[in-house]
Amino acid sequence: SIMYKLDWYDGARKLFWSFITLYNPLLFLLAPLTFINVLVTYPKDKTYAARFLICVYALAILLCLIPYKQVFPYYMQVTIPVFLLLYTAFAEWLFAIFKSEQIIILLVKKPIILLFTLSYILFVMGMVIFFNLPEIYLLICMIPTLLAMYLMAKNKFLDYTNLFFNLIIISMLFVGGIYPLTLFAAKLININGNYQKANITTMNHLLADGSNYVAGIELIYDKTQPIAGMRHLMGPAIDYLDTPSQKLREVMLASLYEDPEASIQSVITAFKQSNVKFYVNNYRMAALPYAIKDYLASEYEHWWGSIYLYSPKISPHQTKITIRFDGHYLIESSDLTHLTINGKIHRANEIIYLSKGEMISHADKEYRLKLIPDKNDLSLNPNFAQDESDRILF
Repeated sequence: SIMYKLDWYDGARKLFWSFITLYNPLLFLLAPLTFINVLVTYPKDKTYAARFLICVYALAILLCLIPYKQVFPYYMQVTIPVFLLLYTAFAEWLFAIFKSEQIIILLVKKPIILLFTLSYILFVMGMVIFFNLPEIYLLICMIPTLLAMYLMAKNKFLDYTNLFFNLIIISMLFVGGIYPLTLFAAKLININGNYQKANITTMNHLLADGSNYVAGIELIYDKTQPIAGMRHLMGPAIDYLDTPSQKLREVMLASLYEDPEASIQSVITAFKQSNVKFYVNNYRMAALPYAIKDYLASEYEHWWGSIYLYSPKISPHQTKITIRFDGHYLIESSDLTHLTINGKIHRANEIIYLSKGEMISHADKEYRLKLIPDKNDLSLNPNFAQDESDRILF
């Protein structure tokens, strides 16, 4: 009910439906034609009542799904049982029509069949134009054309029954299988999970000491992100952090890993009190409000892949600093000439060991303390060293 009222995803609906229809053309575009099986029957038709019920059921579900405003592929799972029933009933009817040697019974007048067929053809043409689909998908229009011709003049086409049937099946196989599979294969060439897998494997190694991470979405099944308001950075949640409103607050549900009390300041405060060793860059993190991104830039620095490790930026005016993790640190600075930490002199580009806790710093220039993990336990692929955040989440 809440998602039906939320219009945040309206701008993405056309793109979503274009993409999903491009790769599943027959599944979605053929569905309206299947309702023709309630307009036509045949002698000894024992499944008409079941087909009628299935069509009513499918129509009700699809009419609820199509206007649904949260456009994500996993909501398409709702269509799977619907289409299984709808297309099974249609296939059973189609085979029976072409196998039957008796007269086909039109439950409506022939002009109604023609009007239904024409409306469906216009629907397909409209979808191809509106969603900018490949023109080859217009081949679907052969299916209703051949079917209508056969239904309204079966006696004239008895000698060509197999031809009509085969042409319909071939059209379905080509548009529903062969052509989309070529698009899918071409897409797979540029998409694989190797980069994502390498990052998650490395994350697990880094978290072995009990520390935490943030990615804006749960990437590790047995590790919960600790920052309230950052566990699930869906679009409305990001907007809520930046400009909270009552309408968006209604969607901040615990079941979605959201927190209605989260704010920019509460997120930054939670970070300061946490043991988040790194964050994982991706399009969700990139969309965060500037204040949070500025804080992350001051506390974390790119290390490898899409992982940004703890690397606090120390101002020359900071004398008391707090280090959150035991470990070796690289002193990073381009123009540092004087630095003492707890009274000990250090130089730029020096690697030192620090224990977590408070310490005294005196420096003449700004510098970073970049945490250096023990690489003996890691196997870092140099091909994935650069941040390719678009490959973390697809």
